Amino acid sequence: MSVSHKLRQTQHPKTDLRLAVSACLMGQKVRYDGADKLHGFVAQTLAQWVELIPVCPEVEIGMGVPRPPIQVVEANGRLRAVGVDNPGLDVTREMNRFGRSMARQLVNIDGYIFKARSPSCGVSSTPLRRQDGGWKRGAGLFAARIMHHLPLLPVVEESALESPEQRLNFIQCVEAYRRWRIFAAQKPGRAQLNEYHRQERLSLMAHGAEGLRRLEQWLATLEGRLRKGDLETYGLQYMRQIARQASRRRHGVVLRHIAAQYCPGLDKKHYLRLKQVIDGYVRGDQRLVQVLAELRQFPHNGPLAGQSYLQPGLSFKLEV
Repeated sequence: MSVSHKLRQTQHPKTDLRLAVSACLMGQKVRYDGADKLHGFVAQTLAQWVELIPVCPEVEIGMGVPRPPIQVVEANGRLRAVGVDNPGLDVTREMNRFGRSMARQLVNIDGYIFKARSPSCGVSSTPLRRQDGGWKRGAGLFAARIMHHLPLLPVVEESALESPEQRLNFIQCVEAYRRWRIFAAQKPGRAQLNEYHRQERLSLMAHGAEGLRRLEQWLATLEGRLRKGDLETYGLQYMRQIARQASRRRHGVVLRHIAAQYCPGLDKKHYLRLKQVIDGYVRGDQRLVQVLAELRQFPHNGPLAGQSYLQPGLSFKLEV
């Protein structure tokens, strides 16, 4: 089945987000042994909200189902995809070629969910046989091509989507990448970049103060018009910061910062209510989506105007 045909099957109108996903996680029986690796959150929950594009690189390069299993081995400093039982089977060239081709086709996606430990799709957990006979872990050949050609793209293995916090963080990365991709395509100037950063500041703060500080120190060095490469440098640092796991404690810091912005205009009753909800979240008694719903009842003026952190995105609809 071609990628384009599968794409038409999985389009969904509820959001504009588009994610590529290892086809076996969607329940497609494309594994080397004819099985699938159905992932409930991906195939049932996430599929209700986003457009999913299933891809199985081993099927797409013509290996078929079932097929001889392959593994990644190190040979003369390079990684190759060869048969487990038949070392003469070598699909390295086909896998790399397909990875480059798909990277061009998927340039407008917002994230990729890969199958862990797969010789083609693992992000960091694929077993790699070293030349000395030992083993290490790394990326599968296809996933490596995608990550090389789309370095800012949020990628994750399904094994890193088991907790609500991990799922929330990945979707936040996906939403942030989409915002950045749309913004960067407009070829903005320095003033526009500064305004974009202002609107993203609270979201960035939730992923750690140190990373935010480094990003703002770099922004402070900019003078005049943006130079070639400045936008790419910001985008890389921005996505690295967003990719850090945002903890409950870090969210608590941001929420209290927001409350401090509101406090001068709140009467005592509303202030105490807001403080109670935030304290409840920090203790673990409240969900983040509940706190943000409370905050959205107030006008977002001044430094809070346009903050992406306060927007009702998909990441909070999926919070459980």
